Amino acid sequence: MSHLRWTATPFRWYPHDGVRHAIPAGLKAGDSGMTLCGEDVTLPAVWPILRCEPECSLCDNAWRRAIGVQTRNELLARRPGEPSSHLGGCENDLPVSGPEPRSSRCERSAC
Repeated sequence: MSHLRWTATPFRWYPHDGVRHAIPAGLKAGDSGMTLCGEDVTLPAVWPILRCEPECSLCDNAWRRAIGVQTRNELLARRPGEPSSHLGGCENDLPVSGPEPRSSRCERSAC
């Protein structure tokens, strides 16, 4: 999967009520709108700083479905050896052979 798929979406993250919610990218300061999980928000004049708030799982699932990739739950349920959702697969999809350990994490965020 190309990382452009993630950056070319009509959404962005917005901190609200202690978590990061996905909102339409076109919302501007003072606009009212709705998060992907259905929360009503009004954007302030000064954009809040994104910190280490957890992502809203409902917004994350809706965002992933909108761009055509598996949700985190679908990825976690994937059986070893099944291909990953991004194009070209993942080095972690390959069987381990020989003495070299495979990496513990794919460089792509979808794995």
